[in-house]
Amino acid sequence: MEPPCRNNSIEEEASPLLSGHQRIQNGCPAEENEANRGSLPRVFHRVTVLLTAVLFVITMGSGLLAIPTLRVLEDIICQRQLRVGALSGHVGENECKGDAVQAELSFVVGIQSMVEAIPSLFLAVPYGLLADRIGRRPVLALSIAGMNIALVWMMMAMRLGNILPIWTIWTSAAWQIVGGGSSVMISMVYSMIADVETADTRANAFYMVIVGGLFANLIAVPVSAQLMQHSPWIPLLGGLGLVVAGCAGVAFVPETLRAAKNPCSIPDECDGETDRSHGSFIGGVKRHLSRTMAELRSSTAMLRSGAIVALVFTFCVQGFTESAASFTVQYLSKRFHWPLSRAGMLFSVGTLINILLHLVILPGCSWIMVSPRFMFRCRPETKDVMLARSSALLLVLGSFLLAWPSLPAVVSGLVIFTLGSGFQSLCRALVTTLIDSEHTARLYTLIGVVLAFSSLASGPVIAWLFSKGLQLGGYWIGLPYFGVTLLCCIAALAVFVARLPPLPAVAE
Repeated sequence: MEPPCRNNSIEEEASPLLSGHQRIQNGCPAEENEANRGSLPRVFHRVTVLLTAVLFVITMGSGLLAIPTLRVLEDIICQRQLRVGALSGHVGENECKGDAVQAELSFVVGIQSMVEAIPSLFLAVPYGLLADRIGRRPVLALSIAGMNIALVWMMMAMRLGNILPIWTIWTSAAWQIVGGGSSVMISMVYSMIADVETADTRANAFYMVIVGGLFANLIAVPVSAQLMQHSPWIPLLGGLGLVVAGCAGVAFVPETLRAAKNPCSIPDECDGETDRSHGSFIGGVKRHLSRTMAELRSSTAMLRSGAIVALVFTFCVQGFTESAASFTVQYLSKRFHWPLSRAGMLFSVGTLINILLHLVILPGCSWIMVSPRFMFRCRPETKDVMLARSSALLLVLGSFLLAWPSLPAVVSGLVIFTLGSGFQSLCRALVTTLIDSEHTARLYTLIGVVLAFSSLASGPVIAWLFSKGLQLGGYWIGLPYFGVTLLCCIAALAVFVARLPPLPAVAE
């Protein structure tokens, strides 16, 4: 089960985990590939639109599932702790806001988020290599099918919650071994778009996928909240149906691997590529892992630069900010004794702010800051520095306000915290300017490892902080957000102390 806010991380998945044919295919120049792609614009445009539609449907399904899943788990834990009989609605939701129930709920959800991240961490590379051999569409369908099986397994475990132990839901993540989970799914979508779009249109296509996912969440969360007033199982089954429909929709998407591979006029290079393509799959995995480990070892040389160390550290924060954002619904429900459906409605405000941030605020600020008409015109690199520092300060202030018991402070904190969500993308752009182009792959490998471990650790840590905060009571219920505030302060300090290389003056 992916919480609604996890779609914000789509932006960080924009670099497919394939050995990819994005720039040079079978030794052929990229310009030739771009020309060939341009000869079939209608087919390629259809592929991009279909993939966006498929991801929109799946994201909407995930959005419908997230809050009802919390409610059903809360009900199971509550009935067991209060020694009530079978899951028959005998316990009202307002009776389930006790400290013991909420602490156990946060622990169950935190461990679930951790175990769901494990398959993607270990299987992204093998499935990426498999997609290069058999095609993107089969791997995409397999990843969505695995997610469907995991969802069905989780729902069965919840439906039998009066019989099975609560930790049974954690075993649902094992089914994501089939296809590698959501990370592989996103990688396949981006890889297929990269296969068919030209360099001029590719960035806009990626952007359409990101914004489409945000709009899906904006629609799904309020709809889910309304349906929950009748029964949480209505949006649960509806969300499952949408994810299944998304899997079926893959059948209408053409395979794009053929578009990524073009005949080559250089015999030697073609022969070498052919020999490699016939190598064993296991051998390919071993070579890729060996290359990745070599890049990680060689990346330690880059860490001699204090600026790079500081900026790479900021990626430790991403998993915690995402977990803190997804935890907001349970936190609001506990802090203000709201039904989860009402807390979900307020959470959708953050989704709306996120859409405005990506569509209006960040592009508008970027355009104004580099415009010749702007009195304090900046270089592009300086603009990124200023935006990153501003975003870091917004994260600090937003997370601090979220920890307070006042509703106006929490609402303000949610808005401000969301306005800072472009921080990681800006840091990625900044750290890339500090290295030579030939070291980019090593840098991104290192960042990927940091992000993976941050995502694994964040769920259990947020749950532990919440449990300790409940024990202390009062203001300390917001302890998870005080912890995130501390991390964001360190990340902000890292961005402020990082020194960029001197740049040439802006031409008048």
